[in-house]
This record gives sequence, C-alpha cells and structure tokens, in this order.
Amino acid sequence: MTCWKCGAANENYATNCYRCGALLKGNVSANLDLPVEDNKGVGRYVLAIGILVIVMLAGYFGGIKVKELVLSSKEKKIDPYANIVRVPYASKELQAGEQILNASISYMEVDKDNNVNLDIISDVNDLIGKCIAKDTKVVKGSYFYDYLIDSCSSTPESPVESNEGYIDLSINVKTSPIVRTIVAGNMGDIYIKMYNLNNDLIFGPLIRNVKVKEVSTEENNVTIKILIKKEMEQMLKDAQTLENVEVIYTPKGFMRGVEPTIVSKYLQDELLRRIES
Repeated sequence: MTCWKCGAANENYATNCYRCGALLKGNVSANLDLPVEDNKGVGRYVLAIGILVIVMLAGYFGGIKVKELVLSSKEKKIDPYANIVRVPYASKELQAGEQILNASISYMEVDKDNNVNLDIISDVNDLIGKCIAKDTKVVKGSYFYDYLIDSCSSTPESPVESNEGYIDLSINVKTSPIVRTIVAGNMGDIYIKMYNLNNDLIFGPLIRNVKVKEVSTEENNVTIKILIKKEMEQMLKDAQTLENVEVIYTPKGFMRGVEPTIVSKYLQDELLRRIES
C-alpha cells in the first residue's frame, strides 16, 4: 500500500506509514476506533464473563441442593449403634445348682437383629440370684439360655425325672459335630429317616422330649442311653434293625416337666408297617 502523503510503499496490513506516520486510509482497520485484534479481545472477555456467571449460578443452585441433602440426613439422625446390645455370658464354668453372681458374668456387644437367639437371656436381672438347672452346666464363655437357668428352690420331679414307668434304651449315634452337644441329663428328639413300602422317602420327628441318661464313646461309635416309655421300647428296637431306616437323635438342651411324646402318628404307622412286613 502506497502512503497518500509521502508516497512510501507500506505493507498491505499496515495502519500507519512507516516513514511519515500518516494514517493509511485504504486499510479497513484504520477507520475503526479499535484495531481488529482489540475487537477479538473484547469478544473473549465477554465470553469469559458469561462462563463465570454460568458457573456462579450453577454453584449457587447446586449449593442449595447439597444443603437440603445435608439437612435431610441430619433430620434422620441414623445411629449405627442403635441395634447393639450387651449380652451377658459366663465368665467361668458354672455347675448344676450353682448360684449365678455378678462375678460369674461378663458382657459382649452383639447385633440384636442378627446374633441374639430368642432363647438367650439378655437381661442380667433375669440371671442374678438364679441357679444353674439340675443335671446340666454352663461352660465358660457360653451365653445363658432359658433352659439352663432355674430358681434355686427345689422343684418336684416330673415322671421322667423320677424314672417311674420308663426304661433305658441304647441308641447308636453317627459321629458328627452335633454329637459333642449331647449331654447326660439333657433332652432331645428322635427323628426317623426311612423308605416306606411304596419306596417313598420319609423323614421327620417321631418322639419329642427324650432324656439322655448316659453318653459313651468307643472309637468312632457313640452310644446314648435314653429314657423312654415302655410302650415305645419295642418299636425303637425293631426300627434299629431294619434296612434303610435311621433312628436319629437331635439334642435340644435341658428341660423340666416334660415327657416323651409321639408327635407323628403318620410316621409311627409307616414305621410299624415296615416292621410288620
């Protein structure tokens, strides 16, 4: 571009003459108040302000939402320890007839929804001054179960405790972890597992509340001597001699005032049919 004033040759993008400094009228940017580059800078500035405003508005409304969530959680006040209870357990081994004192008790914190059995005594006031029931004991570290606790006063014996009208019967028990929980003096149930005459598998409880008199172990064989009513003797003796018939004893702890009772007439009839066949 040629300067109109001095005639010097300038670059096409020049706004002023390099020699005399005159404004070059032929350049579009020369007629503007601001150079083209400055106009671009203004655009970037406006864009930056717009983005900043958007970010501030998002932060404001987002902050309100977060605040609402925080307030909501505070209102709920979820206590992670709400289900934790202190359960007493034996700090030493307690024998039958021994009175339970404060010194005999320690405590363990457990989740009441998942770990507290309904038979476990969780209130220490139900233990202090009571005694361990007859013919049983509480081992060190064990919980206190309802059936292990009794008043310290003597109570009349039930027929099964006096052995009137009962006989001894030996039953072989398969070796398993549950065998270790069979204790002389405690109660249990007798289950029958068998195939009937139609070759259908039958399994279920036959007699409830059978008292264990003795437990003997020889190598891998465990034999228990139980007290049953005389009318049950022959049926159980015969059942142990039949093929594909299992007589199973399951322990359940100490109980008072109960006696052996046949609870399944159907199972009894099916077993008698097998015996007579």
